[in-house]
Amino acid sequence: MALNFDVHGESIQVWGPSAGTDGLGNPDNTWDDDKGTVQAIVAIPGVNQRDTITPAGRIATADKKVIVPSGAGIATGDRLEIDSVNYDCLGEYAAWIVRRRNVINHLEILLRKVVG
Repeated sequence: MALNFDVHGESIQVWGPSAGTDGLGNPDNTWDDDKGTVQAIVAIPGVNQRDTITPAGRIATADKKVIVPSGAGIATGDRLEIDSVNYDCLGEYAAWIVRRRNVINHLEILLRKVVG
């Protein structure tokens, strides 16, 4: 697959949510499904994007934005590890799509830093 942008960025780790449950049958909220790495361009969200209000709250300067190829295999609910810091993907796949004409060019994902 030919990429429409330079992917000589950073290699980031993608973690999917666990399908496990605790003793009571509740999801255990761990991200231990190793989905591999993907090349990404990592950036700080722009001023206009930081003004965005999401269900998780306002975008902060500690949060990140990544630009990845459309076939990166990142899904809603995944967690990305960048420089040993974990980030949750905000929004859903449909909102991440950036099109050029009618073709999906790449994905642009806002990330919330995981605290704690």
